[in-house]
Amino acid sequence: MKAQMFVITMVFLAGLLLSVQQGLLQYSAVDMRSALSSNDFFLLENIRNVMDITVKNAESCTALKEEIDELEKFMENSLIVSEYFVNIEHEINCNNWYNTPDTGPSPLKLIIKISGEKTQTQAAFYLYHE
Repeated sequence: MKAQMFVITMVFLAGLLLSVQQGLLQYSAVDMRSALSSNDFFLLENIRNVMDITVKNAESCTALKEEIDELEKFMENSLIVSEYFVNIEHEINCNNWYNTPDTGPSPLKLIIKISGEKTQTQAAFYLYHE
């Protein structure tokens, strides 16, 4: 009988804790502005990594164009609330689609410009499909 009451009490307490957590969860949020405000290089590297993965996973050059346009629209909408202005310029050359760093120029030239309240960063990357 004691074991049954113990199990029932533990289930009740677990449910109570879960309901309190769910109730308080709506009042909490992660504020990334303070972490990103002093480190625009972090944002630049993340954008480059996402673009690199996008290029490597693209099935064709035309699919890459569509995916990059979609990614740029997504980033415009998601970075509106942050204190950064991100401008991405890209040049795609489908003739270089199968090139590697050893064989010739890249199919994608990517220029990322990040303007913040305190800093301005710009970088150019050459990304390959292979």
